[in-house]
Amino acid sequence: MLKTIKLQLVICGILISKLGMADNKIIIADYIIYPPYQMAEKGLTSDFINVLESRLPNLSFMSKRITKERLLALLKQNKPVLIPFAQKSWFDSNYQFAQSTPLIEEDVHIISHRDKELEPDKIANGSLFLGLNNYNYQKIDELVNTGRIKRYSCASDDLCLTMLLAKRGDFLVMAKGTFERFTAANSAFKNNLYISEQPFYQHHRALLAANISHQDWQQILSAIEGLNKDPSWQQIKQSYGFNLAKQP
Repeated sequence: MLKTIKLQLVICGILISKLGMADNKIIIADYIIYPPYQMAEKGLTSDFINVLESRLPNLSFMSKRITKERLLALLKQNKPVLIPFAQKSWFDSNYQFAQSTPLIEEDVHIISHRDKELEPDKIANGSLFLGLNNYNYQKIDELVNTGRIKRYSCASDDLCLTMLLAKRGDFLVMAKGTFERFTAANSAFKNNLYISEQPFYQHHRALLAANISHQDWQQILSAIEGLNKDPSWQQIKQSYGFNLAKQP
């Protein structure tokens, strides 16, 4: 009996120790659910995480493929979190982030049905925009908040595109490279949906950090600075369709 109690105490001690170690890990959130950021078992985000971890062996990371809802829950719990390829504007102002220099830049285009092709200057009042649940959108949010357009939120980009295909909305916005990956996998999207000739806007994606110590964040920033000058990282980005942009 005494041996059993001792064994249970040892097991409890090991579990508590492991939980404590997990709490000390910096969570890297792989939450952007569309390509090229998530693609089956890999994607640009997972490649970035692997490269970052290799450059910072002294820091303890734990990467997680999670939903935005789960990410927001972690932030509310004040967990140490890194969010690759994100923008502060995508989150409500009550969340406080540090931000790295840009990792990539993208042109974001309007996607519409070929029966009603739209360019950035042709968005009609009362149009229905299709966007992702819990996502903020540059320029779009202002149009919605002022009542110029309406919004319907979908669970995924694939569902948004399917609704657009069925003419259950007027347009959505998407980076050209992301749209091309969807059209390559779905001929109905390719044959019936239109991408605007002119970008609606351009945005930069960076690494966001929440609840990270100043010392750890400085190490991470130094790694990012080196990463942006690394030819092998540039080749990885190029393999996902990103042009080799000039780095600051």
